[in-house]
Amino acid sequence: MFGLNHSPYFDRKGLEMLKIILIHSFTWREVPDLITCVADLHFNKQKLEEENNKLKLALESLEDANSQLSEDCTELRLQIKSAHQAIMRTNLLKEELEELKISMNASEEQKTMIVAQKKQLEAENRALILKIRILREENAKNIMDVYKLEKTIEELSKTEKQHQVSTSQMLMQLHTYENALLNKDASLQKKDLSIEELKSTIIEYESIIENLRGEKDKLAHELQHLQQELIVNGIQLNVSGEHKSFNSEGEKSLHCELILAQSAENNETKWQCNLISLSSLDTMMDQEMLLLLRELEQKGVEFTAMLQKLHEDVSEVETLIDSSLQWVTNPEITVEEKWENKLTEFKYIKEEKLNLCILMLNSLRNHKESLDKEFAKLIEILKRFRLEYFYFREEFLPR
Repeated sequence: MFGLNHSPYFDRKGLEMLKIILIHSFTWREVPDLITCVADLHFNKQKLEEENNKLKLALESLEDANSQLSEDCTELRLQIKSAHQAIMRTNLLKEELEELKISMNASEEQKTMIVAQKKQLEAENRALILKIRILREENAKNIMDVYKLEKTIEELSKTEKQHQVSTSQMLMQLHTYENALLNKDASLQKKDLSIEELKSTIIEYESIIENLRGEKDKLAHELQHLQQELIVNGIQLNVSGEHKSFNSEGEKSLHCELILAQSAENNETKWQCNLISLSSLDTMMDQEMLLLLRELEQKGVEFTAMLQKLHEDVSEVETLIDSSLQWVTNPEITVEEKWENKLTEFKYIKEEKLNLCILMLNSLRNHKESLDKEFAKLIEILKRFRLEYFYFREEFLPR
């Protein structure tokens, strides 16, 4: 029971409950003892409360001390970290110091090199100043040259306008030459048509020759018959069957003999009329053939003259264009790029036109050669026709 008085956790309610239990459990004789015990217990309780309060205060002070110690620990930890950082910084500073020493040595070497370069640059600067003076003088000269070149460019622009006018004129001349070539092609086509017509006339002449040969055979047969009749009547003529040369004297003598034979025989009148008609036909055919040959020769001469004139005109155009472009080929003259492009374009057009003219001239020359061949064939045919006609006369009129 006294052990309960020393318990620090025994409160007032417990004491009251204990007091009630003791009152009911004990008799009246034991009550004063219980009261004294209770008083002791109450006194002990107060002491315990005081001790408890002291312990609480001590606990609070210990907690404050503990918190302060924890703060001090954190501060110490921070100080340790800062000390480590300071140590690291000092190490870094040492390394930087060494690097700075190395860089100082390198900078001193660079300083010496820079001083040498400075001296060299000063010398170069002096040389550049001299060069600048020389360049200024040259610049002044170049300004004068540019002024002169501007004047020359103005003059060249004027000449460009003149050359444009001349090129337009030359292009007009080229168009006229092209038109002339087209006209000459048309004339050549007309000549081809005339050649075809001449060929058709030659074919007609050949058919006429065949007809005349048939008539010649008939007349030769009649002449033989008349010759036999004349021999029977006592009139002899010198007749030979071979082909010989025929001249005007033989024709006259034969004509006289035939006239004399007319009195002997009345059938000779028909033969004499045939002879006269053949001689007139001979002269007419000779005249027509000569006229035809002269016309063909005259046409050939005119055609060659036209070709020669065309060649001369084209050569004149080429020389004129080359002479107008000679100033461009001069290396001392500098022209703008636009003008050079125009000149190259004009040269290309000029070469194209000239090549076209040359091709047309070559085609005309080939056509002319073919015409010459046709004319030569025609002349050979006409000569052959004359020979055949001459042989026909010799066969028809023998001596």
